[in-house]
Amino acid sequence: MSKEFGFTVEGECLVGKSEALKQMRELSRFDIYIVPEYFEVGRLTSFSRRDLTDVQHIQDEIIELEKRRTDMATTYLARHPTSILGFDRSYLSCLAFEWSMKHHGCLDGYDYLLEKLIRETEDENIILPTQVLHLTANPATIEKRRVAHLSKGHGDVSNFLKDLDVRQTQIKYIREKGIGLYNGAYRQIVTDNLNQKQVAKLCLDHVDNKPEFTRVNLDILYQYECA
Repeated sequence: MSKEFGFTVEGECLVGKSEALKQMRELSRFDIYIVPEYFEVGRLTSFSRRDLTDVQHIQDEIIELEKRRTDMATTYLARHPTSILGFDRSYLSCLAFEWSMKHHGCLDGYDYLLEKLIRETEDENIILPTQVLHLTANPATIEKRRVAHLSKGHGDVSNFLKDLDVRQTQIKYIREKGIGLYNGAYRQIVTDNLNQKQVAKLCLDHVDNKPEFTRVNLDILYQYECA
């Protein structure tokens, strides 16, 4: 199996990524190892963005979390070589967040993070997914889910991620870069009127019928400009 084989499930908070992955694992005819979301693997020591040093420190810690996720994935694949990887978010989410910070006038680490991702990928310290499943829902659906989430005693999303313009910037980034980097290996799935099992089945259909894959070239992201 290729070191880079696997799919990522992308999307904004509360769109249903983690549940889709769990349902996929239950319904799949093959074994799926779920690579946990970044903050299930570890926590940042600080979210402060007082200056560029703070911002770069955040990106360094994100890279370390990505390396730990890669170690978890490759260790599992060494024991289960016929399995595939299902990433709960990927580098696309990290870049989309920093891009939205940049686009909305905040101190960002986009260029720094991109440079580090390229270097660590070339050094084979980080593996990349070969497919992108991008879950989306309209803002009213996300707000309904947020209210339900809060009613169960869960924490709220940050004020920055409540901003609709910010969220749309991130969605656009993942969609455009998903298509640009992955072509037919990218699929957007609108989840508003689907239950969790239906979402999982659509995701599995895409994974089962994956197109011929070309190695991801992250260098083209240097050329990205927001329309």
